[in-house]
Amino acid sequence: MWLAIDTSTKWSLLALRDGGQVKERRFEPRATQRVIFAELANLLDPDILQDLDGIVVGIGPGSFTGVKIGVIAAKTLAWSREIPIIGAGSLDVIAAGMNPPDDPAVKLAVAVPSTRGEAYVRLYESKDGKWQETGPIMDISLSSDRLEDQFPEDTLLVSGESAELLTEALSGKRQVTPADEKFWFPTAKGLFELVDGRIQDGDFDDALTLVPQYIRPSQPERLEKEGRR
Repeated sequence: MWLAIDTSTKWSLLALRDGGQVKERRFEPRATQRVIFAELANLLDPDILQDLDGIVVGIGPGSFTGVKIGVIAAKTLAWSREIPIIGAGSLDVIAAGMNPPDDPAVKLAVAVPSTRGEAYVRLYESKDGKWQETGPIMDISLSSDRLEDQFPEDTLLVSGESAELLTEALSGKRQVTPADEKFWFPTAKGLFELVDGRIQDGDFDDALTLVPQYIRPSQPERLEKEGRR
């Protein structure tokens, strides 16, 4: 039995997969330490906890505090139970939870909020019936005068928590359509599909060294780097 955790967006996700059966739980508000551990306690009764084989956790980017709390919860549980852990990029998880359209020319952009008016964005193309990333995660301003230069001229499908904002920003500049809102957030399907190969290969992360994928440094980290700690 594997546990999945993703707290990178406003809809936090917990899921259990036992064989082919998946039990998924979403909850608001954004994850806090008290909320995430309470939800885990409700999901993991002693019998389930005893049968837990491993954990997959979304490592962001996304909500700075949310990602941190989810990763800490996953690492703590993996370390205390001495079970494997795998980290998965949350934008890739969103993409993996979506089936590409029949038209292979359509590209996908997954966008989630970073700071006000900005977003983390990654681009994908259809390959062998799945979305494959085509470049690194971008940290962009949605109000940039040349925003469209960072996107292909192909038809663009947009997903993620900032899908509506990015669609609006690109309107009239690119042929862009928002995905169905049910695909804007990480899913159990996306998490497990992304890591199943690693589970089969025994390619696990180290619970002590796994870290969130923040993309940009936190305010304390920036101040320390600037010598203003």
